[in-house]
Amino acid sequence: MKKSLTLSLLLSAVLVTAAQAQATRTWVSGVGDDANPCSRTAPCKTFAGAISKTAVGGEIDTLDPGGFGAVTITKAITLDGTQNGLAGGSILVAGTPAITVNAPSNAVVTIRGLSLNGAGTGTVGINIIAAQAVHVEGCVIFEFNGRGISLANTSGNVSLFVRDSIIRNNAVDGVTSIPAGGTATVAIENSHIDQNAQQGFQANNNTKAAINNSTFNGNGNGVLVNQTNNSVDIESSTMSGNVTGLINGFGGGAPTTRISRCLIANNTTAGITINGGSVIGFSNNSVGDNPAGNAVSTSVAQQ
Repeated sequence: MKKSLTLSLLLSAVLVTAAQAQATRTWVSGVGDDANPCSRTAPCKTFAGAISKTAVGGEIDTLDPGGFGAVTITKAITLDGTQNGLAGGSILVAGTPAITVNAPSNAVVTIRGLSLNGAGTGTVGINIIAAQAVHVEGCVIFEFNGRGISLANTSGNVSLFVRDSIIRNNAVDGVTSIPAGGTATVAIENSHIDQNAQQGFQANNNTKAAINNSTFNGNGNGVLVNQTNNSVDIESSTMSGNVTGLINGFGGGAPTTRISRCLIANNTTAGITINGGSVIGFSNNSVGDNPAGNAVSTSVAQQ
């Protein structure tokens, strides 16, 4: 009994010491070392090295514009790559995702001010499996051979917020929401999602999305909305220079897309293609100069 009690006390002391060793704010630098405590004066070298030394809800900051390696996020945390208000931190990968988010259902993750470069072989820029919410702010995501951002949660509702970001030149989609067993809420604002080989944004499998003040230019298709349980609201945005600007109901189903103050023009095949469901457009949209698909299915007078 005495040995058991002593062992329990020692184990408790180790756990307390480990918890105390995690800092609320840690730091990484291109000249750091993952053996360091990740303090400002003794930074780590990679995000993967720093994350185990950062407390739940804490923040990893970059000290210089170095490359900080792929990372799997398993808790609420912020990765902040900005220095003096400017984006500077980066992740360059080959054959893997740059960032994987597989966190508890109550975890809020923020990814800010990072350049994610797939260099043609990286698989996904940000691969979201589980979390409560993921905020992508002021990031550049490019040259992945899959998707720039993939939201593919298996249960619950996961929210994705993309603000002030550039997602371009990826071999599949810029952003895909395709929950496998749950639902998804997506908001895209003030972002450029351009020149991705398939879709700029694709909504699948119980996705509700709101897009504002963003561009979807030069993609395979600008926005693709699939299946019955999806709805997408697009406001003050441009879909131009794609094969098709907006596709609604691809592969069947009856989703609903609403557009307001949007420009859909100069796409090579069609402005709007409606395979099912409806595209509801207000009279303040400009849809034209496409070979076909220059009309919405339902027009609503501007109030």
